[in-house]
Amino acid sequence: MAHYLAPAHLSGADDPALGLVDTESATALRIVLAGWLDEVVATPDGASGDPHDPRVSVPDLVEEVRQRHGLGPLAAAYYLQVLALPDPGDKNVREWLDLDLPGLRAAQRTLTGAGLVVSAKRERAGRAVFLPGGWRAARAPHLPVETWKLPMYAEAGKTLLVPLPVPGLFRAAWARAEAGDRPRYLDAEGPR
Repeated sequence: MAHYLAPAHLSGADDPALGLVDTESATALRIVLAGWLDEVVATPDGASGDPHDPRVSVPDLVEEVRQRHGLGPLAAAYYLQVLALPDPGDKNVREWLDLDLPGLRAAQRTLTGAGLVVSAKRERAGRAVFLPGGWRAARAPHLPVETWKLPMYAEAGKTLLVPLPVPGLFRAAWARAEAGDRPRYLDAEGPR
């Protein structure tokens, strides 16, 4: 027996009719019906440029990061991207920050020197620096990601979703780190 659901006719994300479809379809419909997608894809008011560039979407936060860690504005913006975004690969970052490869490498050296990131090679990452700590590998088309970031995302089957607008994600990641939950390696006795 086939069931057809028209999202416009469902009462919301908890409609019992969602129990009639497979888990992945039900999860996708719940996400659409939850209403937070419009906010996630919205561009911040008054923003001019790519909201993935923290200098565009959260300039006040870039200044706070800059002062806290003694970084330049570019390195502070890049750190926020590595801290918050699920896909801060070199290609994406260069596009978002309008940066050439030598400029990106300089920002990576700055963050590594400040002890905020580690230089490493990880399969399918497309980048040379990472938050200290664990790594969750993933097969294509899914992206691998630092385990520290996982609580900031929603999982829909095997897919990670970002339930916040990009500026909100930058703020949430920074607030979490500033509250003491910083990316780090763990040992058998707990956080260092």
